[in-house]
Amino acid sequence: MTLTAGEIKGYVPPRAPTLGMRIGRTFAGSVGSLGRFGESSLLACVAAAPWLPIFALGAGAVAWLARRAAKRYRAGARIGAVPPPRT
Repeated sequence: MTLTAGEIKGYVPPRAPTLGMRIGRTFAGSVGSLGRFGESSLLACVAAAPWLPIFALGAGAVAWLARRAAKRYRAGARIGAVPPPRT
């Protein structure tokens, strides 16, 4: 076993970070997180793009059925309406 020791000339031990240093690191970390969020959002949009036509067809079918049912309901309410009783 060999042990080698040396001395570093002009070594200054690390200091506790100042408030300004901590603010700078926090801001830089926040900007980095914002960038990663943007990248993730873009990738999610790219991944969802092939599914959009399928979702659009489904939503169109649901809307068409809802309009059809509403139209039938309104027509039935007019045809089968009972007049108010006479007093």
